[in-house]
Amino acid sequence: MNKQQVVPLFYAVDASDIAALCQVTSVHESLVDFWRSKGSADYNRDVDGATIEPLITNQVLGPDEVIELIAEPTYDTEAIIKLGVPFFVKLDREFVAITDTGEVVQAKPDGSPLVLAASLSEFLDKVTERPLFYDDYLPPGDFLPD
Repeated sequence: MNKQQVVPLFYAVDASDIAALCQVTSVHESLVDFWRSKGSADYNRDVDGATIEPLITNQVLGPDEVIELIAEPTYDTEAIIKLGVPFFVKLDREFVAITDTGEVVQAKPDGSPLVLAASLSEFLDKVTERPLFYDDYLPPGDFLPD
């Protein structure tokens, strides 16, 4: 395993927000467990506490934020909501979802799923080790920040 590049900052999540989201949609138990044990999180600081890259958001959203995304879908969230529960935002407007089977996916331009990891823990390990690992999955010609 590579040296840890990112130290997540965790924020408490209210249990009632988790319950409210579970009333709206089915949420994979690994995400519910993560929220209960860790909360929401920012994955954009290094071991010294410095911002890794200003354009990197890399945030595990709280259940209250997920409810808002589902209730008021936008152009940026419409495709990902069809694939699963949008729980992670990268580069400010790109969302990643967890499916009913626990896979972590992002939406391809055609709306089909692109699997980034087989599980939530694998996905978060990848983000911790290399904050922009998901760039490896982009087809040639997609926008990449400098």
